[in-house]
Amino acid sequence: MVFEIPNKSSKYMNKKGRLLFILLLAFLIMDCAPRVSKKTTVQSEALKAPEQTEQHEQLSPQEQKIRSLEVFKKILRLRESATGPEVVKEAEALYNEIIQKYPASPLAQESYLHLIKLYLRDYSPPEIQKAETVYSKFIEQYPTSPLRARAEDLMTRFYYGFRMWKKLIHLHKGRIKKFAQTGNIDNIDYLFFYSEALYHLGDLQEAEKGYKWVIKKAPQSNTALKAKNRLQEIEALKSRQQSPKP
Repeated sequence: MVFEIPNKSSKYMNKKGRLLFILLLAFLIMDCAPRVSKKTTVQSEALKAPEQTEQHEQLSPQEQKIRSLEVFKKILRLRESATGPEVVKEAEALYNEIIQKYPASPLAQESYLHLIKLYLRDYSPPEIQKAETVYSKFIEQYPTSPLRARAEDLMTRFYYGFRMWKKLIHLHKGRIKKFAQTGNIDNIDYLFFYSEALYHLGDLQEAEKGYKWVIKKAPQSNTALKAKNRLQEIEALKSRQQSPKP
């Protein structure tokens, strides 16, 4: 043995001896401990990552609100100070930070909306698949969000503007089915856009029905005027198709 510990039969141990013994024991324990390399330290930090995530999840809604606001202010300063692809990527990362770390904050929902805009408007060409993924996740996480209508409108008008007719029909399939069952629709523009998609895909009969419903539901609207113009085009097309060939 390196050293012997005095047993209980010893009559006494003076203070100086006790102190030397404690120091020697501590030194031997430290000397025998395994050396920690830089690599091991990095691995340890990596292992702590899940704990850090759990800490974010344990933040109260008020704490999440405060911290998300700090990140959102960074985005505003970033957008005001510079432009370009690098700024867009940095803003994208910050929006995702808010979404992932502070989901209970109102700014998380706002960040979903801004992220959809970013993918559709700031990237060239637009990152359509990423926008669709974010949109789907947003609807899943916050089905009753007051921002849902704005997100849906963004996707609808993008599909319409880029003539993505099948995607537009898929987006509003449930809404139109409900309209067919109840006769009620929350936004007449969506019925018009749906009819437009049918028209451009060649389903003139169903498109015509849709346009007529638009006129019936909102006769004084600009959308109804567009529907009337489209019906005139359909009638002219039918006349040409029915005219005997020379």
